[in-house]
Amino acid sequence: MLISCYSIHNLYRWNMNKIIFILLFASSLFAQTWTEIQPAGDADKDWQSVSIYDSIAIAGVSGGRLYRSSDYGATWSEIQPAGDADKYWTPVSIYDSIAIAGVWGGGRLYRSSDYGVTWNEIQPAGDADKDWQSVSIYDSIAIAGVLNGRLYRSNDYGATWSEIQPAGDANKYWQSVSIYDSIAIAGVWGGGRLYRSSDYGVTWNEIQPAGYANKYWQSVSIYDSIAIAGVSGGRLYRSSDYGVTWNEIQPAGDANKYWQSVSIYDSIAIAGVLNGGRLYRSNDYGATWSEIQPAGDADKDWQSVSIYDSIAIAGVSGGRLYRGVFTTTSIKKVLGVSYSNIKKINGVSKSSIKKVSGVD
Repeated sequence: MLISCYSIHNLYRWNMNKIIFILLFASSLFAQTWTEIQPAGDADKDWQSVSIYDSIAIAGVSGGRLYRSSDYGATWSEIQPAGDADKYWTPVSIYDSIAIAGVWGGGRLYRSSDYGVTWNEIQPAGDADKDWQSVSIYDSIAIAGVLNGRLYRSNDYGATWSEIQPAGDANKYWQSVSIYDSIAIAGVWGGGRLYRSSDYGVTWNEIQPAGYANKYWQSVSIYDSIAIAGVSGGRLYRSSDYGVTWNEIQPAGDANKYWQSVSIYDSIAIAGVLNGGRLYRSNDYGATWSEIQPAGDADKDWQSVSIYDSIAIAGVSGGRLYRGVFTTTSIKKVLGVSYSNIKKINGVSKSSIKKVSGVD
């Protein structure tokens, strides 16, 4: 039976309208509940880093081990990428089956290609220990930053690396980095700027969200066209055009805060305050914010945060992990598939789906 072009067009429009309806329905539900979780048992830890992708979550302890969850952060197991040794697991990032974790205090990067089950030590800087402060993965691209050093870039899922010099032939304190699609943003701590790449981290330009002033760029996160960056002892900054232009935002009102951690996924953004503060949450892509209290009416040092789909995980320095569950209906839950599954089935990435269909 022949199907006319008109029928195909109508079918396409029906499917797209259904997807748009799902998106609108999902975006209308934003309640969230938080629970304290104890990956290390009944013990306080310095949860320096956390990353979640699909059902897999990995969290790193400063002066301890990595912990891994395969059920969206509900239950956890201790893992030992560096063998039976405690390490300062400062940065961690996971995308699809690839996970990368970095050691601070003179160490190496570690890489997993099986969702964080097994790990290998890798040497982006050659046979040298470095203070790995930041790392981010998106598709096949990975970028890692050294404290008082350079950035390193991989285009083969973290297997091999090259040194890159966004700031020219100068060492910088690369405190934060995030990559989404072809856009990468890296922040310098110790009085510096943000740097932006539009070609997957190959070339970079210095940008000035705070005007012609050096800032301590503690945290950064990108999702689609939205980027949010946090200053240590300052404000948050937001971009809606892939990091080209920025505006100062004040989640905590007219007060400077130590914006230690930030994560954005779809319309939800969460930012954490260090030095005894709270978490702040946005439902509208970082435009407006509300204070939230996962730990009750208590100030905490919110060291790390990560969001994926309807799950958020936040780590406290000298405390516990907290897990938030959004009562949203996501495309993944409605259709019964995740973007990672679509990628595996069709051989395309989420960014490719976005470019072809015009939807996230």
